[in-house]
Formats: sequence, C-alpha cells, structure tokens
Amino acid sequence: MATAPTVPNFAQFNFEIGDTAQVVVKQNGVNNALLQFGNSLTAMTDSINTDLQTMEGQKTDTQAAAQAASEDAEQVALDKQAVASDRAHVDQQKGVVDTKTLEVSNNAQQVALDRQAVAEDRLASEQAAGASSNAATASIQAKDDAQALYGDLNAVETAKTQAQQAATNAGEERVLAETARTGAETAKTASEQAASTSQQAATDAVTAHVDDLDPHTQYEKKVALKAGAYRETVGGDGPVMVKGFAGLGAEQAPRTTNKNPDDTSVTGFYHGRSGLHADADLGDNPFPAATGGYYLMVIADTSARVSQTASLDAGGKSGVKVRQFVSSAWTPWRELYHTGNVLGTVSQSGGVPTGALIERGNNANGSYVRYADGTQECWARTLPQALGEAMRWDFPVAFSSPPTTIFTSAPSGADFPRFTVSGAPTPSAVAYRTYMETGANTATECNGHAIGSWI
Repeated sequence: MATAPTVPNFAQFNFEIGDTAQVVVKQNGVNNALLQFGNSLTAMTDSINTDLQTMEGQKTDTQAAAQAASEDAEQVALDKQAVASDRAHVDQQKGVVDTKTLEVSNNAQQVALDRQAVAEDRLASEQAAGASSNAATASIQAKDDAQALYGDLNAVETAKTQAQQAATNAGEERVLAETARTGAETAKTASEQAASTSQQAATDAVTAHVDDLDPHTQYEKKVALKAGAYRETVGGDGPVMVKGFAGLGAEQAPRTTNKNPDDTSVTGFYHGRSGLHADADLGDNPFPAATGGYYLMVIADTSARVSQTASLDAGGKSGVKVRQFVSSAWTPWRELYHTGNVLGTVSQSGGVPTGALIERGNNANGSYVRYADGTQECWARTLPQALGEAMRWDFPVAFSSPPTTIFTSAPSGADFPRFTVSGAPTPSAVAYRTYMETGANTATECNGHAIGSWI
C-alpha cells in the first residue's frame, strides 16, 4: 500500500542575509532534498499503480463473485418459498402450543383436585389410626372385662383374637391410606412436570420465531452480503474503503472540501482552483495570481496537526508550496525552490521572498545580479577615463540606496593609476576621476564594481 513521503525540513538550509558564500551551498542542499522528495513521490506513484493493477485483478474476482451472487439470488427466491411454508408450519405449531397450554390448564385444575383428595385421604388415615388405637384400647378393656366377668380362659383367648384382628384391620387401613397419599403426591409431581414441559415447549416455539432466527432476516443479510460483493476494495483485512475515498485509487482526485483548502484536513489527495480561475477556491489560496488549478496533498497526524503540499498545474508552469496547521491556525504558504524557479525575477513582500532566488541581467552600462535576500551587485569593464577629468558611471540597474563602489584598472608598464570617487554615489550613478602617480594616462582599462541593496 502506498505511503506518503515525509516533506523535507527546509529550515536546515536557511542562511543569513548577505552570506553570499553559503547561498550556493545551502541551495544545493535544498535541491538535493527536493530531488529525494521527488524520488519518494515517484516511488509512491509506482506503488499506487501497483495497487491499481492488484485492484483490477480483484475486480475480476468481484465479477465472478457477482455471478455467484446472481445464482444465490435464484436460490433466495426458492428460500423465500420455503420461508412461507415454514411460516405456515410455525403457525400450525403455535396452534399445537395453544392446545398444549389448554391441556396444562386442565392438568393444573386436576392437580388442585388431587391435592384436595390427598388432604381428605390424609384426614381419613389419621381417623383410621385413631380408630385402630381405640380398637386396641377396647380389646384390652374386653380382655380385662372377660377375665373379670368370666374367668374363662377360652373366652379371654377369643376376645384376645378378636382384638388382634381388629388391630390388624386398623393397620391395613392405615397402609391403604398411606398408599393413597403416596399415589396422590406422585400424581401431583407428574402433573407439575407435564405443566413445566408444556411451558418449555411454548417458550421454545416462541424463541424459534424471534427476528435473529427469522428466515426473512436471514434473507436481508444475504442481500447485504450480495451488495458488498459488488464493491471494489483496496488493502487487506479490515473495514472496506470505497475506491476513490480522499483521492486514493480514483481517476480524478476530489475537489478540496467546501472548495476551500483551509477546510481540507483529512489525509488524502485533492485538486483545487487557483486565485484567477473562474471557479477559484476560497480561503488562503496557495496560488492567488495563477489562472489554472493545483493539486493538494494532505497528511494529518491529528485534527490539530496537519501538513499540506500544493503543486501548481497551470499551462506548464510549476510551483510547489507547503504549510502546516499548528496551534489552531494555518501558517503562511512557503514556496519550495527547484530548478524551475531558482533563476528569475526576485521579489519580496514584508521581508519574505516571493520570487526567484537569483536574478541576473546586463545592458550597455554593465551587468548586475540580485539575490532574494535583497543584496544587489553591479559591475562594468572598460569604463571611459580621462586623466584628471570627472567621469560618470550609470549603474545598469538602480539600487534602493547609495551603494559601496570600488574601481580597479590594469596598468601599462611602470604606470600605476589611482582612482578616487569625487562625491558620494547616488542610487543610480557614481562620479569618478582618474589620477596617475607618474607618467601619462596609459591604463588599458578601468573597471567599476558596486554592491548594495535593491529593497
């Protein structure tokens, strides 16, 4: 995946005003940094082209997936019919659940009746136990009465046997009562279990019909997956990014946000319109005096730290400017120098260079050079001279204030001419006289040099 190069730190190539010895050295450093930055941009472009080729292959795979999705759509139609059938079956099952619910209600009523019967049986058992105890007491009393009244052993034994039989009968009745109670409790447990099973069946039937398992919901999910299969994607795993977002992979980069570079802070590639274009961008336009468009590269660390690089596209003219968003405000646009704008017309605005780094020229009065820091030099060879007479040199281009002047000459033989300036120079000219120490005026040439400022 393409990675945007780091914009060089051009502050390291700054030089002091008037330090002409470092101009070329520092400028070479700037040129090398620009060359490396250009190579990085080329590498990024090659990487993007490779990604685009990969995307073409993915597009073929996507088309195959689309064909498969079309076949899936036919299957979906069949699934919808099955869903309708399943819905009818669900409705039928709901009817069965309602029937089971009614049965559970009837069973609950029967459990209530059984509970009442158990209570009655328990009372009867307690009454039978009481009767058995009374019978045993009566048996003992009968034995005592028999012994007391008759004294006859047979009569006593007969009474004893009758008492034992009565006790046995009472015990059997008690066992029957316990059996009846156990049966009633067993019936109660079975009825409660049946009610719980029926309630669980009703709950399962309702749960089986919730939206998460509804075949209609599954159909909607399948449609969403089909739509995703048609989307062209870049990158690997993770969230899908639409082709062309922030200019990545697009045939044409998007317009700057709100047609304003000040509002464009999302990492990506954009295009805008220069200041003299009919549809010019708003805000701080990087090229206010150009008529064409420009390309904008944005790299954001956070919403509070953003870097922008603008490249001019106007009829073959080139220009690159950079700026940063720091402390809630944009810094001024700064132009990067390259082989296309190092030489040209120099200019300044508020002490900031706005033109070329070096300007050279010449005319009948000599040659000159101007530097972006405001320094200006003029020189001329073979100036007119006449021994002891006042002469005038008009500078090939005027200074902003009187410059410093120097005159030299090439002597002939033993003659050593000496030059002095008569009067202070003006911003546009200087007067001079030629004086010889010995001999006649035989100097072969006279040279003038002036250095000052053009701002």
